[in-house]
Amino acid sequence: MNVTYVLSYDKCFTSAIVRMFDVRLRILKKEITEDNHLKEIVEIFSVNPAAIENAIEYLSEYDHIYNLEVISRNDKLALVNIVTDQCPIFNIMKNFGMHGNEYPMMERVDRDGKMFWKIKLDSMHKVNHISEALREKLSIDDISVKIDKGRTIDTRSIYILKEAYELGFFNVPKSIGLNELSEILHIPPTTLNLILRRALKTVLDESLK
Repeated sequence: MNVTYVLSYDKCFTSAIVRMFDVRLRILKKEITEDNHLKEIVEIFSVNPAAIENAIEYLSEYDHIYNLEVISRNDKLALVNIVTDQCPIFNIMKNFGMHGNEYPMMERVDRDGKMFWKIKLDSMHKVNHISEALREKLSIDDISVKIDKGRTIDTRSIYILKEAYELGFFNVPKSIGLNELSEILHIPPTTLNLILRRALKTVLDESLK
């Protein structure tokens, strides 16, 4: 299934220059070099030429960029070739989602600096583990997950569904009822039932398509 993680990460230079200099950014090409670095061709756009100049200057001084080449440039757009360390987000995702030559890919950065990472996964177990790893290892709390046809499961719903499963709510017969689960999770029964049904429907829609 195709999964897109939407998240903010202050230490990523792509996100930083969008927020700091009010530019637009697009990743045109991404590949792993022979010495295990990340090579990217990045398009930087702004109606303000000074913003592009400031963004390029920031990148040229960025600690983890080893090579920066401005391929082309005019008043509103710059095309830049960058060689950098592999992104820690990339490294976490690839540990769960490698399928031949398919790599996790940052598709875009929006105006608020939020990044959209796309990866192909084969189970909700991996979806959940990536979310947990991003939170625990990189301290990223603002994460949402889009699965396939635009359906969205936020990390809170993933956590609740996982807890319900592990506590035996879906066992036959049930090991725990809705009211008891409600007390443990501190969520009103009606709200909890709705969260579980919506999250479960998203999982089933993907599994049974």
